[in-house]
Amino acid sequence: MTIEDFAEELGVSIRAVAYWRQRSDMVQKPERQAILDTVLERAPDSVKARFGILISEEFGSTAGGILGADRRAGTALISHVGNFGDASEADARSVLAWLESTNTSDDVINYFARTVAGAAEDHASTPPTALLSRVHQLHSMIRALLQNGRQRQRQTADLLRLDADLLAHLCQLLGDVHRDRAAAAYAKASIALAYEAGSESAAAFSAQAQIARWRGHFSEAADLAERGVRSGAPAPLRMLLAYQEASSAAAAGDARRARTVLDAADAMDNSSLSYAAWSCPPARRALFRMGVAVSLGEPDAALRQAAEAEPIWVHERARAFGTWAHFRITAATAHIMLASPEGAIQEVEPVLELPHEYRISTVVEHLAALDKLLLEQPFGRSPEVGSLREEIRQFTSDKAVQNALEET
Repeated sequence: MTIEDFAEELGVSIRAVAYWRQRSDMVQKPERQAILDTVLERAPDSVKARFGILISEEFGSTAGGILGADRRAGTALISHVGNFGDASEADARSVLAWLESTNTSDDVINYFARTVAGAAEDHASTPPTALLSRVHQLHSMIRALLQNGRQRQRQTADLLRLDADLLAHLCQLLGDVHRDRAAAAYAKASIALAYEAGSESAAAFSAQAQIARWRGHFSEAADLAERGVRSGAPAPLRMLLAYQEASSAAAAGDARRARTVLDAADAMDNSSLSYAAWSCPPARRALFRMGVAVSLGEPDAALRQAAEAEPIWVHERARAFGTWAHFRITAATAHIMLASPEGAIQEVEPVLELPHEYRISTVVEHLAALDKLLLEQPFGRSPEVGSLREEIRQFTSDKAVQNALEET
């Protein structure tokens, strides 16, 4: 607000607000402080979060000067601690005051919890370039609070856990746009924060496993997913990790491990319908089963899974564009394995109509792999297949796609 608007909001003079701005260190009179407290209390949670961060930054710069002002303070502190005669009711009250002092509030932490969960929920339906900015902004806000270190212990643990989730989400999003080194660094940081908070780090293992699989490191991906399962993941994420392990093991050629883990994943609670970053709804489960079947050389089984899951996409394509695109490409691969170019063309053509912002690197890479597979087939040079391959090449080499990935 302008000074005039803020003065009108508070019901005080413009001169008073201008004076407060000049003297930001002044202590307000109780009646004026009560007015300010009331306005802050009515503010949205997002405003309170930003306000808390500004206060924490101001305190951090002030505290740095105070703590570094005089080395003799250390000697005085040791002398004071050694004087048992100073034990008093006032000392006990100061302990409570320190315990209750904080640069945040439970309302602000609850706001962050909701927004972090909301970002994960939007993962499947939002272009990664847009979601990257949003998730990184949330991480920066929480990091500002943590680095100041003025929370109660349980609040610090909550913030560490929330930031660990954000960093795992950043890892996955960066993998979507092929920024692997940054993704790996965020995964390590996420695991470290989760450990510090005393919570599980399964989300970071899931993101790492997914990226490793995309890059063709199948055995590594399976082992990372297995570690995530063992780290104490909640039920939806535990199921996702189990399917990731089965899919990666199958791609690595370990059929026995793939089938064993797939059976275990199928037996888990399958009530989740969310397309959040760390969940495994029915369509995503079908995609994993299709992937296992294709990797094990069972295209008929993959197409049976595709037929059973097809009705889901009538209503849910917009909720999970990436899962839908991979579903189509996997079904097309099964058709090619069965020497059915017509079926492959029918599956892939809708994917080639995706808007530029949804052409994530994984979809581009899977289409490039499909193009290579088409070339290796006896029918690879037919006019229909040739036309499809040309469309795939245009999709994968589109300058708008490359520019979008570089901008992130």
